[in-house]
Amino acid sequence: MSGNVEAPVSESFRPAPLLTVIVPVYNAEHWLPGLFETLRSQSFSDFKVLMVDDGSTDGGPAMMEGFCRDDRRFHLLRRDNAGQAAARNLALDALDTPRVTFLDVDDLLHPDAFRIWMEEALRLGPGSVVKGSWIEASDPSGRFFRPVGRARWRRLEPDEAIGHYLYQSLPLTPVWGGVYDSDLFREIRFREGMFYEDLEIGPRILARAAAVAFTPERLYFYRQHPGSFMHTFSERRLDALRASDLIRDFIADNYPSLAEAAADRRWSANFNIFLLLARQKNLTVSQREIMERCRGVILTERRAELSNSKVRIKNRIAALLAPILVKFF
Repeated sequence: MSGNVEAPVSESFRPAPLLTVIVPVYNAEHWLPGLFETLRSQSFSDFKVLMVDDGSTDGGPAMMEGFCRDDRRFHLLRRDNAGQAAARNLALDALDTPRVTFLDVDDLLHPDAFRIWMEEALRLGPGSVVKGSWIEASDPSGRFFRPVGRARWRRLEPDEAIGHYLYQSLPLTPVWGGVYDSDLFREIRFREGMFYEDLEIGPRILARAAAVAFTPERLYFYRQHPGSFMHTFSERRLDALRASDLIRDFIADNYPSLAEAAADRRWSANFNIFLLLARQKNLTVSQREIMERCRGVILTERRAELSNSKVRIKNRIAALLAPILVKFF
């Protein structure tokens, strides 16, 4: 494990909680109060939180130390900055609860999220994955949350869940927005040194599941803001191409019947990155080469997109218009 790792601020972990919440944190002091509140507001309380300070240089570490003093369920791990994947992996190495969930520091949860997910996870038993729907919004208040009584559930076979994940026909999130049996992460870790590591790990985890359940209840609040990863351009965004290539290779080796689904996800990544680069000015030579690679994938594989009835309407329209769209860039 690279980086300097310190012991948790609080060594007195609660005995045998049922759930661990993993939260990577880097220079996020603005979002930490909301994180603390959304977790402390959970109606299900038998959890602990592993916050991983990924080399922050702002006031966040001091705030997190305060959380640990105020609530013994909160614990702080520290390491040199190495990215979100490495931060999550550090927490997974310390995992000692039956189940685990992931939360991004700038997102929020429905107050009943843990209760609803854990009830279904306990019903399903060992090896299960439980996922909820989510909402993307810029409103920081979380006022969209509505009371949830008895959640509706849809049971899925692992290969069926992977298909929905790849075709994006159900809002199955990469890793956040659900609860996992911790044993599913035994000998599996996020790929360090790349972004979209959560997208890439999704099929690998689902493939190990004994059972998968999905609820359409919107329990995860994915907050959009100008400084978020998806709203800024950087070279890191281009890792979506690498992630989709790795997914394609994994599916080819393990689920050849889902090859068309993996191809659809890869086509989406190439189309999105092409449009992202097309909006930028003064592209570097390597960026232009990537753009040309994306153009090639878009044009050579568009017929497969159009002929596949499982592809989303959004993608099929993009494939239909692709020759016109890519012509102008």
